[in-house]
Amino acid sequence: MTKALPTTLLEQLAEDASFLRPELFAVYGVDNTGRPFLGWGMQLCDDKAVYHDPEHAITWLSPTADHILRRRQSQGSAHLVWLEP
Repeated sequence: MTKALPTTLLEQLAEDASFLRPELFAVYGVDNTGRPFLGWGMQLCDDKAVYHDPEHAITWLSPTADHILRRRQSQGSAHLVWLEP
């Protein structure tokens, strides 16, 4: 049987979920071989970013979205766009 959580704790968790929500971004461009790429990510509140590259079915963990952008720029022309919630 699951123990019920106090309402005040649930209310605090609901506030935290909204306040600490990740920021969504996309990184897109053309690599050095001329292939276009597009991937999406989340900048988390604890200075971590998660990025998914669907073309290669790879998910990266990085310190920031800017770090992911710089990595993609080392492979070609890349751009970062922050997505509205």
